[in-house]
Amino acid sequence: MTEPIPNLIYPDIFTPLPNLRAGFSTRLGGHSSGDFQSLNLGINTADNPDTVAANHHLLAKVLAFDDDHLVLMRQIHSGTVQTVTKAGIYPNIDGVVTAVSGLLLMVGVADCAAVLLVDPEARVIGACHSGWKGTVANITAETIRQMQALGANPQNMRVWVSPCISTANFEVGEEVAANFDPVFVYRSPNWPKPHVDLKGCIIHQAQKAGIPQNQIEASPSCTVGEVHRFFSYRAENGKTGRLMGFIGLL
Repeated sequence: MTEPIPNLIYPDIFTPLPNLRAGFSTRLGGHSSGDFQSLNLGINTADNPDTVAANHHLLAKVLAFDDDHLVLMRQIHSGTVQTVTKAGIYPNIDGVVTAVSGLLLMVGVADCAAVLLVDPEARVIGACHSGWKGTVANITAETIRQMQALGANPQNMRVWVSPCISTANFEVGEEVAANFDPVFVYRSPNWPKPHVDLKGCIIHQAQKAGIPQNQIEASPSCTVGEVHRFFSYRAENGKTGRLMGFIGLL
């Protein structure tokens, strides 16, 4: 039987950079079945762990990384970021940064945004999980701050925001909307509740932390609206896999 080939997204913002592997998975091109079909990379799902490991192997192989060089997180929707120097699974955090080549930083999402960052001159990378709670906690700025501690300069950084839930589909309660700057909260007579522009808020946070606007890119794709291509926790009532944002220096 022919081995599946992961269907991956490679952001334009990173294409000129040598020795960088960065992008985002889709749900296509893996071993999983049922609710997790087919490239489920989530370690916190009810999928068979051996199947998830096989999917990790597929991803690592395509990106020219070893299986034992992956950095994964057991995410908790926090603003906590950790500097790492070795592979492994890190609990109770939502962001990682490193200046170590050969590590592939991975962020699991299924409607939340994966934010990927690199300073190609300092050779420092970062990745964080920015759902609504992480965004309110300004985890992107914290990731940038910790990259600076490793020698990165925001003026040299490039940032990418992954496919995630769009404003049109991100309906929230008033108690959630109250946490956001009103400029990112939208209301319509056709919407019974407010909607939040998650990508716009993350982009603003990156700019405020010193990243030039022309060095920030956000995918236009919506995970909720494109379930044929992406896992979506909201669209699939929680019975779904996880996509991965990934970034690593060879």
